[in-house]
Amino acid sequence: ADKTWSVKDGLLVCTGSPSGFLRTEKSYRQYKFTVEWRFTRPGNTGVVVHMTPPDAVWPKSIECQGMNKSQGDFYLWSGATAKDATPLVGKNGEVRGYRIGRAGADAEKPAGEWNTFTVICDKDTVTILVNDKEVNKLTDANLTSGFIGLQSEGGAFEVKQAVIEPL
Repeated sequence: ADKTWSVKDGLLVCTGSPSGFLRTEKSYRQYKFTVEWRFTRPGNTGVVVHMTPPDAVWPKSIECQGMNKSQGDFYLWSGATAKDATPLVGKNGEVRGYRIGRAGADAEKPAGEWNTFTVICDKDTVTILVNDKEVNKLTDANLTSGFIGLQSEGGAFEVKQAVIEPL
């Protein structure tokens, strides 16, 4: 973790490697999570919600994709499910997760500029807003509570602020 996450000049800094996540110590239900971040090296990151133990890469959870130019897709891992999710089938034919792609255009600002990424978790519905624009929503999720995490998966980024608000 020391090589991945640090605090510098009041910012949470992620190098993007190795892959993994930084998560809350407690579990949350019915909340709005907002993070202000910017890429220092474009790549992949995300907000992971409703994470359930055990900690692993990747735990049972809903990933709210933060990849550069793909912010807003959903990935469901390790048994997480939702309505209208498309199976991700591995080379061996096994389903390794599910995906719900966002339908619209990118709402994010260019790498190096600050973006606001908001995830609203309301019962079995998860909504993603990028820079105050709704970009995706999933319904009928089988997970409705859990830890909240920031994902490290190749993209270097900084976080100015992260706020959890109850609904």
